[in-house]
Amino acid sequence: QARAQVELTSVPGAVFEYSNVASMLLSYAVARRAGQDYETLLKERVFRPLGMKGAYINQSADGARAAQGHLPDGTVTSAWTFQTDLAGVGGVRATLDDMVHYVQAQLDQRPSAMDAAFRLTQREIPHDGQATGMNWLLAPLNGRTIHAHEGGTGGFSSFVGFDRERQRGVVVLSDTALTEPGGLGSIALHLLG
Repeated sequence: QARAQVELTSVPGAVFEYSNVASMLLSYAVARRAGQDYETLLKERVFRPLGMKGAYINQSADGARAAQGHLPDGTVTSAWTFQTDLAGVGGVRATLDDMVHYVQAQLDQRPSAMDAAFRLTQREIPHDGQATGMNWLLAPLNGRTIHAHEGGTGGFSSFVGFDRERQRGVVVLSDTALTEPGGLGSIALHLLG
């Protein structure tokens, strides 16, 4: 009912504005369209084909041990959990190896049936403002364009980025919720550049 009262400030697609709610709704819509829950869909179409053996949403992978999250002051905190079909906002748990496999797939270094879909998500979406793909920020770095996504959930932060031209990628994972802008970005961009 609250969504029915939302008034848009611009025409959809005209202005860049990142939305966690939109990511949640997208994962819900994808799961509904596929006729299965989002976690099963990811396991079948992304995790298994890419060898992401430790990745999951709510059904822990065999042998997976979740890390303990922390607040910026070092206080231990609980990880956020999401209803399975709304987990597109940051509900996937994955190991560093899993995320390296994911970046390799984005760079066409780990072929799968998802190759065309990955390339589609990387294409620039025309609008005024920040250059973006589908959930990728496109940013200049040393005269090239990189794809990046940085974010955080309860007790954790992450950055994933890649440079298609140089065939380089970086994954930085932290067991601390970094709240300062660019917390992991500066480290990751240094590594990527």
